[in-house]
Amino acid sequence: MKDKDRSFEIWWRVARRVLGTARLGLVIAAFLPSMVVASVTLNPPAPVNISLGTSVSFYTSMPCTSWTMSGGGNWTSGPGPSSGTFHFTSAGTFYLQVSGSYGSATCNPINVAKGTQATVTVLASPTSINYLGTSTVTASGGSGTGAYVYSIQSGPGTISGTTVTATGVGTIVVAAYRAGDSNYTQSNTATASITVNKANQAAVTASASPSTIAYLGTSIASGSGGSGTGALNYSIQSGPGSISGAVVTATGVGTIVVQVYRAADANYNQSSTTTTSITATKANQPAVTVAANPNPINNGGSSVVSASGGGGMGGWNYSIQSGPGTISGTTVTATNTGTIVVSVYKSGDSNYNNSSPGTVSITVGAGSGIPPSVLQLLGVNPNKTQNDSNNAMQVEVLHPN
Repeated sequence: MKDKDRSFEIWWRVARRVLGTARLGLVIAAFLPSMVVASVTLNPPAPVNISLGTSVSFYTSMPCTSWTMSGGGNWTSGPGPSSGTFHFTSAGTFYLQVSGSYGSATCNPINVAKGTQATVTVLASPTSINYLGTSTVTASGGSGTGAYVYSIQSGPGTISGTTVTATGVGTIVVAAYRAGDSNYTQSNTATASITVNKANQAAVTASASPSTIAYLGTSIASGSGGSGTGALNYSIQSGPGSISGAVVTATGVGTIVVQVYRAADANYNQSSTTTTSITATKANQPAVTVAANPNPINNGGSSVVSASGGGGMGGWNYSIQSGPGTISGTTVTATNTGTIVVSVYKSGDSNYNNSSPGTVSITVGAGSGIPPSVLQLLGVNPNKTQNDSNNAMQVEVLHPN
């Protein structure tokens, strides 16, 4: 370079001395265009509008030793001395500057548009979840440095970051794309589907109050737990009982097993069935009422005892509790004067305990003193006194000497 400059200086001094300054100027004006870079020729012609990732070939009319591109990319051939091919990897407006021994030049602007991203895909794992369950979505592909953006396109779900939560039953469609950056436009939108099924309910518990009842008594069954809005359902699984709503009635003696479950709703399956047990015991019988007819009677007379009340199918039991009398079946016979107390109870059966005893008191008077069998032979009511106006017959009793 120094030799060329020294030669130019010698040439300049000689030419000025020979031609003079005025004529030398005319010579320089005539020959200058062939001594510098005429232009930068582009293919395609400048200004150039291209897409990211495109290569452009450049040509110079004169050899150049310096090729400087203001944009991002790389030379795939060259550059220089008279041509070069540049591959653009950044979007924007750029210029090529070239220079050499004969001068320098700058090309017209090269406009590189943002590129289209590669295809984005999105996957969900798992692809089938239950109500209130979660799934994770993952996108891949695209180009550049833009972030992936996720959203719920349709269906019963919410999303936070990449975590999808089911808020109902159905199909959730998740959309994902990659945002644009300085070199790429926004990517395509990809979708992934997640199937949401009904969830299983939490456990149901059951109880009954009271847990022990007598025959024909009642207990209230209750359930708690489960999930959702389904109603609690009660039924008799086994044992001597009936149910209406949650009210259990003992229809016999034994163990009543009540089963309880919560019905399904829009988001939950039917719950599992749980049970509670109620012990049904024999019941106490209602009070027994006892009567005697006739009452009062005379010594030696008789009265028939009757009883009512109680419960169940047990038989009646009669006995003399106290006093001067005997009993056969329901017939009481006075053996002396005083008060006869008759006790009666009803036996228990499969559903009832023995009843509490009922009593009746029979008053026994003195009467005639003649054995009833004799009076009856004579046509006299042994239960009537001698002063009874209804007893018209007079009896004379002769005692042997």
